[in-house]
Amino acid sequence: MSITIDTMPIICLLWIVVGVVFIIISVIRLANHQESDNHYVTLNKEQGQQTNDLEELFSYFLEEEEKKNQGFRDLLVNILRKQTDLEADHLQQSTKEHQKRQMTNEKLYDEIVKHYENGESIEMIAKNLKKGVGEVKLILSLYNMR
Repeated sequence: MSITIDTMPIICLLWIVVGVVFIIISVIRLANHQESDNHYVTLNKEQGQQTNDLEELFSYFLEEEEKKNQGFRDLLVNILRKQTDLEADHLQQSTKEHQKRQMTNEKLYDEIVKHYENGESIEMIAKNLKKGVGEVKLILSLYNMR
């Protein structure tokens, strides 16, 4: 089969037919592809809804954890307050005990000096007040230094 001028219009016509068939096939495929895109859009909408559901669920869990953490923070604050109150009470008690001891020591000092001025011996003062001889001597030496 050789191509001659007489067969040339047939070949062109054949090429035109092939082109038209190719265009028709392309249009059909494009139409099917657009339908597939609609399917993808539908899937994306469903995935978007699932994403929103997951975000809501995650937000719920975050809120619950925040409530637990707030309860833990409140517990810690209460413990710290109690500890501070206990330390303040202990400080007050220590101050009261210190003042009591100081008053007791002042009374002891006054008693020893009174007995000493009345002429009692150091041994007798220690025996009467149930204190050691060295303690009585120390208090009397402080009294004499005044």
